[in-house]
Amino acid sequence: MKNPIIIAAIIMLAAFTACNTPERSDLTVEAVGKEKSKQKDAAKTFNFNGAQPIDSTDYVLYPLGLTEKGESGDEEIYKSRSGIQYYRNIIFYNMVTKKYHLLDNRKMLITSYSAENNAEAYGTTSSYDKLSRLIYYKVIVNDYNGDGKLGDGDPEYLFISDREGSYFKQISPDNLNVARWKEVRKTGKVLIEVTDDANGDKKFEQEELSIPYVYDIKSGALAAPVFSKDFTDSVGNLLEKQWIKKDK
Repeated sequence: MKNPIIIAAIIMLAAFTACNTPERSDLTVEAVGKEKSKQKDAAKTFNFNGAQPIDSTDYVLYPLGLTEKGESGDEEIYKSRSGIQYYRNIIFYNMVTKKYHLLDNRKMLITSYSAENNAEAYGTTSSYDKLSRLIYYKVIVNDYNGDGKLGDGDPEYLFISDREGSYFKQISPDNLNVARWKEVRKTGKVLIEVTDDANGDKKFEQEELSIPYVYDIKSGALAAPVFSKDFTDSVGNLLEKQWIKKDK
């Protein structure tokens, strides 16, 4: 007859072993390797393009460039067909507090930005002083030509933020491509020249008619046309009569 104490000990040992057997993992060595590779590739979807300190502030901005794998497998900074380098986003870093944040969370391509110090424009006692300390950006956010991506052919809009990278907003109208802009420091206005897709071909060509807009920094309202349509139409008719010869 078997000893009941020995039998009980065997049963307890079996139960203990079963409880401590590791659960089966469905992740093979190959799957784990692919997951790590995926994470590694995800970390390489952008690259830092150099720190730019912002004058008279504790902030530094870091533009983030897009990367893309070419046919050779080498990663390259993504550029448009016209050679313009795109930035995916910008990180703002405070050197004193060591805090940082993205400019914005939306999908966008930044084609240019200007962080020059404009504070001297109005003097240190002016009510416009804080408002003039802006950063300007030309940004693509709208797949206007419907090719399924942001890039060449889509309009560039003018955006602004404060010098800490906050209050990021669009100031030029939708579906109009910003060709040029200039801040008029004395008046607190921004003069903007845009082009319209006048013929509806989903392209913004250099020869398209340039339309002047103005943005009021103080009011913050969306930029508005400088001249009324009735006025520009009348001017066009007058110049056509004066200067454009018609075939007899």
